[in-house]
Amino acid sequence: MKKAKQMKQEKITPKGMSVRTMGNLLGLKKVESYWLVHKNYFRTTEFMGKLCVDIEDFERWYAMQTHYHKVTGEAPGKRLKESYLSVFDIAEMFGIGVTTAWNLIKKQQFTTMQVEGATRVPREEFDSWYMGQSRYRIIEREHGTFPGIEDSLSPRKVSQLLGIDQKKATRLLLESEYKDMFEIIIHGSRRRVTVKSFQHFLDSQNEYQLAEGQTLNRRMTAYAADVWH
Repeated sequence: MKKAKQMKQEKITPKGMSVRTMGNLLGLKKVESYWLVHKNYFRTTEFMGKLCVDIEDFERWYAMQTHYHKVTGEAPGKRLKESYLSVFDIAEMFGIGVTTAWNLIKKQQFTTMQVEGATRVPREEFDSWYMGQSRYRIIEREHGTFPGIEDSLSPRKVSQLLGIDQKKATRLLLESEYKDMFEIIIHGSRRRVTVKSFQHFLDSQNEYQLAEGQTLNRRMTAYAADVWH
């Protein structure tokens, strides 16, 4: 309460605040406050002989960075998170490794830029690409599991169901004339094909059918640990 009252007293104009108020807002000492001002992240002016921080420009800067945090508890980087995705954001979205996320960015030739010292992709461009494809699916954790994992098949399971070796199953899913029939989801950097799309594939062609003794169930929890080789 004392700190909040102090910040209110230090305001210079309705559009500006003193460096001291700005420092208190971010929990900074005097030297750190002036160091931040001299980085020219936001506009400053002089008012009655005192250095004044433009509040509107300060708030714009605060919404585009994540390093500094207000003592009021207001989270930083709101606009940054709304406008850009980092490599780590994309990796977390799809449940893949950072290296795999980097390869995806390069393969899709996303526009990249350095924002706050990190490589980021414009969210609008990413969302446009995501809505126009079906091979990647954003996953959300719920009680430690990923929705869809129980309704999907690993390449190993596909090879067992069709009675073919795993390399041929891999080529079938990713390189064959039938590849567009499969809906591929990414789980922990491993690819899996949805049961629904695999069933559609079986119903749409005559070249491949279930091997003798194999059945296709809707719930495939026993194969959740299968890996992509």
